[in-house]
Amino acid sequence: MAGVQRKLKKVVAQAPLRLVSSQSEVDARPVVAIVVPAFNEELNLPRVLSEIEALRHFRPDWSFVSIVVNDGSTDGSRELLEKQARLMGVVALHLPVNVGIGRTVQAGIRFAIQNLNPAVVLQLDGDGQHPAGEIPQIVE
Repeated sequence: MAGVQRKLKKVVAQAPLRLVSSQSEVDARPVVAIVVPAFNEELNLPRVLSEIEALRHFRPDWSFVSIVVNDGSTDGSRELLEKQARLMGVVALHLPVNVGIGRTVQAGIRFAIQNLNPAVVLQLDGDGQHPAGEIPQIVE
């Protein structure tokens, strides 16, 4: 078991986190990075991403960045994310294999810290179980 855990840790640490797209705006607003781990969430991601998009209108003084980490999905999640990356400025990271939610979230947080200098990093599950509308209260 320990050997498998070491192997998974190595996969996440060395995985080519392929950046499909990111927001190109550079401004002085504080960045709120929202890490969305997703495994086979093709049907739920559009709603989750729309809820996050609505936050941009509610709090224009913050820069919301959605980082969806595809945990080796086998449904249409990858294709959906590539489309959403172009349309909504979503950062889409694709892990080459399923490594589980813990490692997936770690990959998203690592990406946010290394690339975005966020004021806040939050996790919002790709299945929609957490309401994105509560993010402003959490951040404040």
